Amino acid sequence: MLRILFGALMAVLFVFSLRSVLRGTLELRDAFIWILLSVGGLALALFPGLMHLAQLLGFRVESNALLSLGIVALLYLNFLQANLIARLRRDQRSLAQSIAIGSKK
Repeated sequence: MLRILFGALMAVLFVFSLRSVLRGTLELRDAFIWILLSVGGLALALFPGLMHLAQLLGFRVESNALLSLGIVALLYLNFLQANLIARLRRDQRSLAQSIAIGSKK
């Protein structure tokens, strides 16, 4: 039952991400990680044999492996967002400086 719910959730995430890209509300670059995560989650839900890898990695319960994988994915997304924010701040500072120099002339 849990596997079916997880698969349905991943399918909804996939459709939602794809629709957002097609509508133009989300860029493909930003939605790529969500699409990748949903496809990976669907693969885990459809092929339960893949979860035996969790035991090889030292997890006793499959749900702990999924939780750990989710945490790692969210940390990766957080890292990507932090890099984007840092780049946007640099661009904003550079733009403000160029406007300030241009207005003094």
